[in-house]
Order: sequence, then C-alpha cells, then structure tokens
Amino acid sequence: AAAIVARGRDVEGERFDRRLAVYRSLREADAVPKTGFKFGADFRTYLDVETVDDLPHSEHLVRVVEPDHRFSPRELSLDVRLAGGVRKEMVFALTTVSGDDGGKEFDGDGVGDADVECLSIGRLTP
Repeated sequence: AAAIVARGRDVEGERFDRRLAVYRSLREADAVPKTGFKFGADFRTYLDVETVDDLPHSEHLVRVVEPDHRFSPRELSLDVRLAGGVRKEMVFALTTVSGDDGGKEFDGDGVGDADVECLSIGRLTP
C-alpha cells in the first residue's frame, strides 16, 4: 500500500491524500466509489451493490475540493448541470488532511487524519 500511496503523491501531489481520504470515507459509508473521470468528477458512487457484475445506476458524482475552495458561478453551474444531465446528484467533498502524522503510520500508508464534509448541490428548476 505504501508504494501505491507514494506513486499517487508523485503523480497528483497533495491532492492525492484528499482523494484517498474521500475514497475511504465513501467506503466506510458502504458506498462503492469508482472513477468519475468521464464526468469530470473524482468519483461516481453506487449505493446498493449486490455484485460488481450487476452495478445499478450510480447516484452521485463526487468532486474533492479543499474546504476554502471558492467556486466561480460558471464552474458550479457546469458541475451541477452535468450531474443532472446524466441523472446524478453533484456532491462536493470538502476535505482537509492533516498530513503525515509525525511519522506514525495511518492504516499503514503514512496518510494522516482527514476531515471530510460533503455538500450536495442541486439544480433549481421553476
């Protein structure tokens, strides 16, 4: 696991730890996260999964951002409209990772504690 985390950090920098924290949070909530790349998100989630061979429609698109991220109106509109267009709900995971906790291992990979707050945004229609 440590080699995968090291490679992820090489490729994505500090963003990797935030994404890993959100992935773990989703798994702990019994959601099955898969890549959301083709939707411009970090993850898409499946909630009621019986088998991987028979996945239901995914319910959410999840984008990982820092808690102090400032959304432009255009950026927010694009994310929400895209999610609605593919029958999903847009969720922003506002994530803070404390970093490497003083050399102690966290789940064996050196990733520190994280605080993940999810914010769901929907489209208002008249």
